[in-house]
Amino acid sequence: MKKYAIFALIALEMKRIILSILLGFYFLSLYSQVEKISLIEEFTNNSSTPCAIQNSAFNSLINSNSGRSILITYHTNWPGKDEMYTPASNEITKRSNFYNVTGVPFSTINGKAISGNNYSGAAANLSQRILDETFLQESPVEILLTHAKSEKNDSIFIRLVLKALQPITGNNSLFLAIAEHTIELKLAPGNNGETDFHNVIRRMLPDANGKLLPGKIDAGDSIVLNYRCKMADMLDPMQVCVIAWIQNISTKSILQAAWSKPVGPEYHDAAIVSVDYPEQKLCGNAISPKVVIQNFGDPTLNNLDILYSINSEPPTTYAWSGSLDFLEKQKISLPALIFTALPNNNMLKIVVKNPNSNSDNNPYNDSIVSFFDASASSGSPVKLELQTDQYPCETSWKIINSSGQIVNYGGNYTTPNSLISKNIELPTDECYTFILSDQGGDGICCKYSNGFFQLRNQSGQIIAEGSKFGNEVTVPFRITEKEIVEDLEIITDFQVFPNPFDNNATISIFISRDMNVKIRVLNEMGQIVFSQDNEALPAGNHTYELNGDSWAPGIYVVKVITGDKLLTRKLTLTK
Repeated sequence: MKKYAIFALIALEMKRIILSILLGFYFLSLYSQVEKISLIEEFTNNSSTPCAIQNSAFNSLINSNSGRSILITYHTNWPGKDEMYTPASNEITKRSNFYNVTGVPFSTINGKAISGNNYSGAAANLSQRILDETFLQESPVEILLTHAKSEKNDSIFIRLVLKALQPITGNNSLFLAIAEHTIELKLAPGNNGETDFHNVIRRMLPDANGKLLPGKIDAGDSIVLNYRCKMADMLDPMQVCVIAWIQNISTKSILQAAWSKPVGPEYHDAAIVSVDYPEQKLCGNAISPKVVIQNFGDPTLNNLDILYSINSEPPTTYAWSGSLDFLEKQKISLPALIFTALPNNNMLKIVVKNPNSNSDNNPYNDSIVSFFDASASSGSPVKLELQTDQYPCETSWKIINSSGQIVNYGGNYTTPNSLISKNIELPTDECYTFILSDQGGDGICCKYSNGFFQLRNQSGQIIAEGSKFGNEVTVPFRITEKEIVEDLEIITDFQVFPNPFDNNATISIFISRDMNVKIRVLNEMGQIVFSQDNEALPAGNHTYELNGDSWAPGIYVVKVITGDKLLTRKLTLTK
């Protein structure tokens, strides 16, 4: 890691330094100008519905003009509670009073309320035309802004150089803000449903009043500032960015702005952050997983190996290439993988390796595991039994094939509380989806009588059933040449308890005859943490004790193997 002692020794200091001495490599013609970077300030609140309505297009437009504009957001504590207000309450209050903000969303560009077809300051007023016009403007000053983080990732070092290209006069102040670049939450923290937030202010240096600049700065002069501060109240220190701007306090006009993007550690760190396929139930024996990779290292990620496998089958390697800067993500559709499916608890394991053909310095985010069941199989025909409720006209169903074509359907019905029974012939060796819909949005049970549905195979076994489902329920299944019926009579009882468990759990099985039994417990990485082989185990009940003292909390899979049969159970360890 680089050392930053030079930053730590200078705090809150302003020096005027002749450009030819300190920055000799920046020889510029006097009285020149540079392109003006626009600063967009937005006052918002995650409990405000108008903010949710306007922010989507507003943020998208700013992102598409990232080289021209910089966004900073202030979360107010009105009209509703917003937890992002608290860490920077003084700064947000000061800026909202500075602009006389009385409602949200309210936005400015270069210190002026954005005007348009809506009220003055509405985020919806921002347009590409406005951004293009501001981009054509020039500025008499340039800001060079960089920052770095301490080795412990708990402090930030900021260096700012202000270079006057023309004489600058007036009541100007320099503002410096520490912000969190991207906040992505699974659950909305407020009442308006928003979960993604950008450049949220966390602190201003030296404070919300900014740093007053001299009344006159001669062309060719520079001002250098160095700051060091603790990174407090950050949800994710990896997302820390710095924003600076020069503003005339009298006119509110902004002369120039600059941004220092998040910086990462100086090592290779590629991660797999999510997998959104397969579905909970998979039809067939082929999948094309969709995964999201992310670069948590400082060097740009240009190549990566992605290894993926199902159950204990050998992994397939996909060589990815592209360009991801620090914290950038990309969704990838991996090539189809053919495998032999188990009835339930199939395990998809994905591992990333060799970022930029180097060893990964952080292996703890290199793998992810997803479990899924195979959809039920049946010969043709399948049998549908449907009990309507008091409003049968709301109920309808259809069966679609893998191409999305409707191959059978029924409804809307006319007789309340009636049982409909139908045998449905379907072409074999094909995947289907049964979809039952209720126009009333309350299913077929239980507010208006006890309706239900059952889909059965040729042997009478239930493929799917239900009643409480809201607007719609979907069931994938497969029609095969020969009906597959599990023979589970050898093991008549298989339990794991308690589940979830805290360090100690018991596996209990009952076998109807003498036979060989193997037991395996696998963690989320697919590693075996418990193994037991029993040859010629006598008929009867058998128990096995599990001790998870050294196991990490998470989901485990218990497998019982008898001959060519496999039974599985999921087991959750909590500590």
